[in-house]
Amino acid sequence: LCPGNTVASGVLPALDRLEQLCQEKGGIRTARLAVAGAFHTDLMKPADLALEQALAGVPIHQPRVPVWSNVDAK
Repeated sequence: LCPGNTVASGVLPALDRLEQLCQEKGGIRTARLAVAGAFHTDLMKPADLALEQALAGVPIHQPRVPVWSNVDAK
């Protein structure tokens, strides 16, 4: 983001309470960001561990078809 901004993540009731407290302080603006999921938070840890276990026995091979990067198109 930028200097002066704070980002919070958590379960919705906790975020609702945080927004309420910010409004009570006055002058503190809050905004909910539209994100696909809480992938950067510990809230995803159970799914992360389950995926790790599921992929532990999966062999990884070189792709048989070209893979194009959406970053540099190489």
